[in-house]
Amino acid sequence: TEVGRVARVGFVAGLLSMREAQQRLVVLDNSARTPSSARRLNDSSSDDDSTQPVRAIGDGRGLLPSSQFVFGTMLMREMLHRLQVQGYAQQQTGAVHCTVFARYLRQLVDCLSPLLDVDFDKFAGDSGKVWLQWPEIRSAIVNGAIPSVKIKCVERFLLTLEDAGSCHLGAAYAAIMFVC
Repeated sequence: TEVGRVARVGFVAGLLSMREAQQRLVVLDNSARTPSSARRLNDSSSDDDSTQPVRAIGDGRGLLPSSQFVFGTMLMREMLHRLQVQGYAQQQTGAVHCTVFARYLRQLVDCLSPLLDVDFDKFAGDSGKVWLQWPEIRSAIVNGAIPSVKIKCVERFLLTLEDAGSCHLGAAYAAIMFVC
């Protein structure tokens, strides 16, 4: 139903913003101690610093939340971590079987848009890998294996009311609610 989809969009966006904030704090805390450990904690696995990180929701923070939800690297990193914690990954390498990853990814994408086509071939690459690690998953996400989901007006309004970090209007609303 429409109400359920709105709630799932808000939940996923809230999960991303909390996880992103925690990751930034860990990176900032460790970078003050040793820059090399902060680089290891960072999400990017490639040495190319020219690539911009994929944002969780849209292009930027404007007056209203973005009209597109992007399945970014932070969300996929969290999903991979949860698969590893639940025992779906190899102990030594942390690799996840492509079938398990595809099933969980399909369930995650279906929460927001059941008809969205995911290009699973980009995750395995040309070599047709069976076990996926973070570099393969990240490169597929950056290369657009999962298209963005269009967020409806009602969902954008709900994000404005629930997440102060989603837009300027949401931050103003949260400040007014805090003061009153």
